Amino acid sequence: MTETRKLGMCVSCEICRASCPSSAISMEFERGQFVPLVDMEACTDCGLCLSLCPGLNVDLNNSGSYKELVGPYMEAYTAHTKSDDVRETSTSGGIVTTLVSELLKNKEFDAAFLLPFDSFAGIPARLEPCSDPQDLIRAAKSKYIPASAYNVIKALEEDHEKKYIIVGTPCLFQGIKQFLKKKNISEDNLLFIGLFCDKTLNFNIYDYYEKIFGKGNEKLTHLDFRNKDPNGWPGDSKLFFDSGRTLTVDRKVRQELKDYFQLKRCLFCPDKLNKSADISVGDCYIKREAGNLGKSSVIIRTEKGKEIFDKYFYLFDAKKKK
Repeated sequence: MTETRKLGMCVSCEICRASCPSSAISMEFERGQFVPLVDMEACTDCGLCLSLCPGLNVDLNNSGSYKELVGPYMEAYTAHTKSDDVRETSTSGGIVTTLVSELLKNKEFDAAFLLPFDSFAGIPARLEPCSDPQDLIRAAKSKYIPASAYNVIKALEEDHEKKYIIVGTPCLFQGIKQFLKKKNISEDNLLFIGLFCDKTLNFNIYDYYEKIFGKGNEKLTHLDFRNKDPNGWPGDSKLFFDSGRTLTVDRKVRQELKDYFQLKRCLFCPDKLNKSADISVGDCYIKREAGNLGKSSVIIRTEKGKEIFDKYFYLFDAKKKK
């Protein structure tokens, strides 16, 4: 982990910290993200953290062919939820919120690990277990900040029998699945809903928006990276200040800032479409299909994913793609 930090390849997933058998790893805020700090006296050199680290374990040995970039899949759709309320408040098609809500409502899973992140408060942004469908709205919309799987790892260590939905990015899934493999924990009780991902931003983005767009001593209390109000999909950034003032910032600003605030590890990412998920979901950018409210591209990758998507297909307006 010292090497991960030295090379700037940390993704702030906290999997090293959560899995360390001697509790030798803590996290320290540096240059906009949380990075591992190793207590060398407590460390036993077991090597577990290194074997799980998605920051260093990057597979670049592929030809970049279409098949390798897309990954294994069974079916693909463009889709959006039939719930008007969910679709209006979501980033694109509302597929994840609708599907997770229904699975929890029908008690098919005990909880879903989601990211209900509102604003940066100087602590890691951890995926949190949610069991009440009514709470899902806090986790809606895209967050482009480093997410931590700390709570996921701890929950999987504590109870292998509970059924969880895990919603996350490709690098998070890589680390979690490595942990499952090392600990001999089956994936049978888990559903991985993967998000397409192109550049995670460090937490300095909040400071930037506050300094550039705030007035006087205003503090940024909430940031929607993409909000459909008032210009529709794909959404502009919406800033909320403690003065009560809100401000819409053109989407082009966020696009330009991504190159400056992205994590270094993102430069080496070979997996934009979350190839290890059961179901992968992201924005649909097919011309003339998304519309003002947006749609999602949905990739069904496993039998488990297909069974669940087919079961709740009636909740979506979906069109199969070649």
